[in-house]
Amino acid sequence: HTRLVSDWSSDVCSSVFGLGGLALGISALCRDRRSALLTLVALWAVSVVLLPRVGGAVAATLFPQPEPTQLLAELESVSAAFQKDTAYREKIDADILAQYGVDTIDALPVSYVGYRLQKSEEHSNPLFDAFYGRVNALHSQQQSVLDALSVLSPVLAIQTLSSGLAGTDRFHQIDFTQAAEMHRRKIIKQLNNDLFLNGAKEDGPYLSDPTLWEAVANLDYAAPPISGFARRYLPSALILLFYAVFGVVCAVTVMKRAQSRVAA
Repeated sequence: HTRLVSDWSSDVCSSVFGLGGLALGISALCRDRRSALLTLVALWAVSVVLLPRVGGAVAATLFPQPEPTQLLAELESVSAAFQKDTAYREKIDADILAQYGVDTIDALPVSYVGYRLQKSEEHSNPLFDAFYGRVNALHSQQQSVLDALSVLSPVLAIQTLSSGLAGTDRFHQIDFTQAAEMHRRKIIKQLNNDLFLNGAKEDGPYLSDPTLWEAVANLDYAAPPISGFARRYLPSALILLFYAVFGVVCAVTVMKRAQSRVAA
């Protein structure tokens, strides 16, 4: 619903800011109403209808998105990396045995399961960060194409700016997902550490007491202020400013021409 409202408002605003200025400019340049109307209809079709819809296809062609099966395969590879990294697993086993001065895993005074789970997290997290970093970089390249096309289409510029002001664009999404992921890692580390310290004391499956869950904090996320992304939205704002100034200049030109005709 929010997306539909945003798209609708973008079309309306672009007509006011962009085509308003163009309409005045073309009216000042064209000799008759028919020529002005035909030119305006063509510009509206390209700027408001065609470019916003074709822009995404152009961006995807220049910077193609990998097939879902390829992305899934990469994710599965990252997920299985810890189990396949024999050298790393042998190293962490040697480290924990040396730390507690024992010869076998069974002789450890702590939970080896908790230790291994946390080491698995620490091994996999950088790999997941690299994977999503590549995906985000690709989306940034696609967005750069849309930013370039927004010079010709105020719709694209306003979509970028309006979604940013509403906090519904990709940059706000990335900020939230990164904050949520850091919080998830903190919780997992708390759980693994509790299991590591207390799991070996139990004969059967370890069950933590309520104090552990009371210590796990809720995610306290606050959306970043617009100033944090101001540099990202500056090009779109400048494009819209250009269209607004262009409209004012055209309006003044039309008024002066009209006054000169009346005076003549």
